[in-house]
Amino acid sequence: MFYQTQQDPSKIVSSVRSGYANLHMNDGESIPMSSLEAMWFGHEENIDQPLGQEYPVGTNKEHYKLMVLRAIESINNRMESNYQTSDISYASHSFPATA
Repeated sequence: MFYQTQQDPSKIVSSVRSGYANLHMNDGESIPMSSLEAMWFGHEENIDQPLGQEYPVGTNKEHYKLMVLRAIESINNRMESNYQTSDISYASHSFPATA
């Protein structure tokens, strides 16, 4: 378990500057992620770009799995739900249009 105390359900789930991140579940539900949960999904350590490589060569799968578990644990604590990683269909991130 990543959290030792119950998480505040009023965590910020969107930001004008950071866009909107959602987890889309197999049952069709779309769950807004908090800014921190979204950061875990896009964490720089999830990318495998060895020193000296100009471009990434893949995904750091072990780190990515840990970040997905953290996000699910946070969502479950915040929403008092019981989602598992196998319940995730995909994650999306969008930015509002600006003028």
